[in-house]
Amino acid sequence: MIAREWKYQVLEFQHEGFIANLYETGIEDAYAKPDFLGAQIFCCTMTDQVEPPLAAYWGELESVNVFVRNDISRACSYPEDEVYGLESDLPAQHYREIGH
Repeated sequence: MIAREWKYQVLEFQHEGFIANLYETGIEDAYAKPDFLGAQIFCCTMTDQVEPPLAAYWGELESVNVFVRNDISRACSYPEDEVYGLESDLPAQHYREIGH
């Protein structure tokens, strides 16, 4: 299993709207792909910003590669993201699950 971690920052007053947008765009797109196992969004509140990491789970790294259109180092971005002031070049990290 592959865990794909992506962190972003958004102003606190925009957080709920962005989460709704994230579910309607990236997470909905991911669920339509084979080998997608699910996602979790965590919350980390800072002063006036929120920096929640998103963890998405995939069966294989190649499936992630297909989803992100061959650049696994970058987050998928959607036109609606601009409303929330997100950068389009945000990096993503990938972790492979190790044995049980």
